[in-house]
Amino acid sequence: MNKKKTIIAALVLLLVLLVGGAIAYFTDKEEVKNTFTVGKVDITLTEPIWSTATDANNNDIPDYAENMMPGTEIDKDPTVTVAADSANAYVFVRVVVPCLGAGTTRREAFTYTTESGWAELTEAEKTCADNATATHVYAHTAAMTKNETAKLFSKVKLDKDLTQEEADGLVLEMPINAFAIQKDNVGGATYAVWNANFNS
Repeated sequence: MNKKKTIIAALVLLLVLLVGGAIAYFTDKEEVKNTFTVGKVDITLTEPIWSTATDANNNDIPDYAENMMPGTEIDKDPTVTVAADSANAYVFVRVVVPCLGAGTTRREAFTYTTESGWAELTEAEKTCADNATATHVYAHTAAMTKNETAKLFSKVKLDKDLTQEEADGLVLEMPINAFAIQKDNVGGATYAVWNANFNS
């Protein structure tokens, strides 16, 4: 009889295990889709007056910038614009001015006055004393926002002391470049930021 009870108990246990294994449980699963987009920095550098000035001989030099006489002041308006889809950015502009003369009379061919909102990074300056060109780097003093426009200067003036000897066959070029870096997570428009990212 004990053997029979043991067999019956074993069969009952086996039945319970089989039935228990077939029981369905309510379950649920949730998922959060994490989507990220990456921003961008986008600027343009234009010279609205310079680029639309009359150029009768189609040599890409405005007529008013040809055959300049010493002391002549002309329109030149490098202007930075932050694009509508750009992140806020710190903006820098580098101006490379040709040098005239030699020795102690070595000087910059052009002078100009910057508009408000710009500060020169004096650590980045290279003067005519040691170079064929003088390099000036300006930082916009506040981060620029999308659609914002900032003009660096409006006019340049040719050196009034330019001599005929210095001017003979002289063609002057003054390259201007603009640079931008994201505002977020950057320490500002400082020389360290310029030097680490653009000074090459």
